[in-house]
Amino acid sequence: MVVYDYIPNGVLDDWLYGISVLPWSRRLKVVRDVAQALNYLHTQKLAHKNLKTSSVFIDVSVRGLLGDFGFVMPGAESESNRAVSQPTDVFEFGVLLLEVVAGRNRYESRTESNPESDELDLDHA
Repeated sequence: MVVYDYIPNGVLDDWLYGISVLPWSRRLKVVRDVAQALNYLHTQKLAHKNLKTSSVFIDVSVRGLLGDFGFVMPGAESESNRAVSQPTDVFEFGVLLLEVVAGRNRYESRTESNPESDELDLDHA
């Protein structure tokens, strides 16, 4: 069982697509917090393995806290997974950054966000 502190402001996902609009200065602070947390994990030879907007908690002072870890096993098992997991974390951080800047969910297609768009949706071609 995993126990987290109670975070009354919810997750970044809620702030980007739900309850309120997060100002740009706060978004930058949250992204910086996530980058520092990932850097700490990687210097400890660990990886998050599950980075997305719903795994970034927002505390009372609107700081980003990482949660919902993929739980890396210590020892020999983590040695083989680390080579794949840390670059995957970096890629997922880039996707998270794009979500924060664009204000669009990674799973939202163009047709869902703007059904009257004349642009071609090549994602499903």
